Amino acid sequence: MSLELPTCEACKKQLTYKQAMKAQRFTYEYTHCPHCNEKQFVKTRKFGYIIIALVPAMIIGPNLFIDIAIVPFLIYLVIVTSTFFALLPFMSKFRSTWNSHI
Repeated sequence: MSLELPTCEACKKQLTYKQAMKAQRFTYEYTHCPHCNEKQFVKTRKFGYIIIALVPAMIIGPNLFIDIAIVPFLIYLVIVTSTFFALLPFMSKFRSTWNSHI
């Protein structure tokens, strides 16, 4: 598992972190490459699904075993969610067609 930013399938150029973060719009199923303006479909990589599944467990898990006060829990919640959103661009991949496999 390596952390790589998405690469356009058409022009083979890698997006910057800011461009990849901008492409992570949840209301659209595709975006356009900032380099060649080709339509690209945003897909989640396989390890992205694992991380998405682990986030709720990381939030709820400590509360089940340790009695945490509300303020430390909220700080922990902010740290976990911020880390998750910071890693979002690394969990995606661009495809030229919707049905391509990752």
